[in-house]
Amino acid sequence: MDLQRNSSRFHLTPEGWVRAGGRSGREAEGDWRDRPAGAVETWEWKLSEDPNRPHQARQTWVNGRVHQQIREGIRTSFPPPVDGVV
Repeated sequence: MDLQRNSSRFHLTPEGWVRAGGRSGREAEGDWRDRPAGAVETWEWKLSEDPNRPHQARQTWVNGRVHQQIREGIRTSFPPPVDGVV
C-alpha cells in the first residue's frame, strides 16, 4: 500500500492490516474512532527524507488485552502495509 499525504495509519487485526480512516486533529481520537473491534495494534508510517530508509514506522496504540507474543505472531503473519518496515 502507498502512503497518502506523507503519512498513513494502519490497524493490525487478526485478518490483516486495515487502513485507518481520516485523521483528526488529535492522534489519539483519530485512532479510536475508526479502529476495528478486533484490532491489536495501530501503526503510523511516515515518509522519510533519508534515502536509505524511505519510511519510518511508529506504533501508536496497543491492545493491552492481547499478549505481546500473540500480537507479534499476527504481525509476522502479514506483510507490512508499507514495503520494508516493521
